[in-house]
Amino acid sequence: NVSFGYGHEHITFALANHQAICYRLVRKNKAWYLFVTTNAASAPITTKRALGAIGIDLNASHIAFAEIDHFGNLIYFGNIPTPIRDCRKDQAKAILSDAISQIIDYAKEKQKPVVVEDLDFSKKKTRLREHGTRYRRMLSFFAYSLFFLLIVSKAARSGVEIITKNPAYSSFIGKCKFMNLFGISIHLAASFVLARRGLRFSERLSANYAPALAEHKAGHVWRLWNSLKKAVSNRELSVGSTPRRPCPSGFG
Repeated sequence: NVSFGYGHEHITFALANHQAICYRLVRKNKAWYLFVTTNAASAPITTKRALGAIGIDLNASHIAFAEIDHFGNLIYFGNIPTPIRDCRKDQAKAILSDAISQIIDYAKEKQKPVVVEDLDFSKKKTRLREHGTRYRRMLSFFAYSLFFLLIVSKAARSGVEIITKNPAYSSFIGKCKFMNLFGISIHLAASFVLARRGLRFSERLSANYAPALAEHKAGHVWRLWNSLKKAVSNRELSVGSTPRRPCPSGFG
């Protein structure tokens, strides 16, 4: 005869299927509180890679997303504001949770999986270092880990597949190859690269870069991008910043 305002259906399922359940009684303000923990059952996957994918890139002030079709073509993109800088942990969680809910709902509607970068803190530390101290303060490891946990949890409940991929050179590839082509920001370009990578599309260097890297024709394509990155490290590439198509602030 005990009912919970949140997650009651998961507890009922766990009891009926003899799952492990952890009970914790806490005394607070002259009252007893009962906390129950169990594994929530995941919903069946309803998304299909054959339809395309949605790549997302978490940034200091927003989540950039890019939707592709099954050919790897960009068909929709935009930004969802996530002003978590200087927020308390509970405030940051609420902001990220709302933004992620929009993404998962849209992915479920389109029946497309969501592609995110691997939660590898050693690699993330290196990537944040490239952005400088100010950027690292705005986007902490806490935000990344919370983002990853929230999106995996919400996707599991909604039947949306989450594809994790190594984000190596995604921003640089997007900057060199797609920013000017589509007139989009570096974050949108990175999310586009990640979406294509989730469907196993490879990003080869453009023909105009080939002569400078003729000695590196053999080997993995990331080796070529690494060589190009070193070659242009002392000068800024020409990039676009204004989208040629309207960039929605959220999902319709």
